[in-house]
Amino acid sequence: MQKLTPQELMYSCLNKAEEQEMVLKDKCNKYARRIGDPVIAGILNECSKMADDHIYDIKQKKKSINIPSLIKTNMSLDTLDLMQDLVKEMTKLQTFYNDQMILITNPDIRGLLTKLRDEVMKAISMLQQRIEAMESKPTEINKVFSTREGL
Repeated sequence: MQKLTPQELMYSCLNKAEEQEMVLKDKCNKYARRIGDPVIAGILNECSKMADDHIYDIKQKKKSINIPSLIKTNMSLDTLDLMQDLVKEMTKLQTFYNDQMILITNPDIRGLLTKLRDEVMKAISMLQQRIEAMESKPTEINKVFSTREGL
């Protein structure tokens, strides 16, 4: 993976923080509706409000920092970086399915988890093959040297 610039790192951090705060807010709201105890529901509502305030602050900070390098659509990630990132995410998903298959005894659910895991593995294999093909391609500088050697 390419090294992120400090600006890209800040932006990425703010995006992840916003996502996490949104998850927290949604869970607090959902759980507050489920729980019958008004005191606990009140605490969860306060936590939801806190997360909402955090989301607002994060959005304001993202607006206030105008980082020209972030105008790029891919944030310095080329195709190879994106594919490697997908392989990492798919590997996490495959590990999740494997872990759950150990815990689940229902044969129908285990069958589904096995199917999903196997499909993810096929996708990982396809991506890895493409990554290897891309990595083995000569770079521009190698092309120049290889044509000179033939002279």
